[in-house]
Amino acid sequence: MRTLIVYGSKYGYTRECAEIIAELLKDEEVIIVTHLDHQSYPTLADYDRIIIGGGVYMGRLHRKVRKFIEHNRELLLTRQIGLFLSCLSQGDEAEQMVRKSFSEDMLKHAKAVALVGGCVNLEKLNPLYRRLFRSQQDSLDKRDTESLKRFTEALRAP
Repeated sequence: MRTLIVYGSKYGYTRECAEIIAELLKDEEVIIVTHLDHQSYPTLADYDRIIIGGGVYMGRLHRKVRKFIEHNRELLLTRQIGLFLSCLSQGDEAEQMVRKSFSEDMLKHAKAVALVGGCVNLEKLNPLYRRLFRSQQDSLDKRDTESLKRFTEALRAP
């Protein structure tokens, strides 16, 4: 099965997740990881499975991921898809973020959906945000690699 992973990442954690997913799937599929900031990406029709990931910024899914989904919705609904979301929210708040980020038809069609936690690197933030987040430094690393493993297992399941 040919798999394409596309993602939008502002500070790097979603990229890290995409690379982990590619590594976890490497023994069975051809994987190409593409960041949506690039001007072009491979022809989607060439892939059987498309994995889409994005980070949440100011309560919204990464803008380029939203545009990618909107622009390719019809084709995406004809392929096996997996959706993952990186955010610092947890529990009910994170579940609401998933429903806000991905349309109901995409969520129903997805073979797997994952919340993969989040991580904020203070060094990559502008000075204003760095000052805002500094007081919350202990809660800025909520990476969830176990959910990435469960996500790839669900994608592999028959």
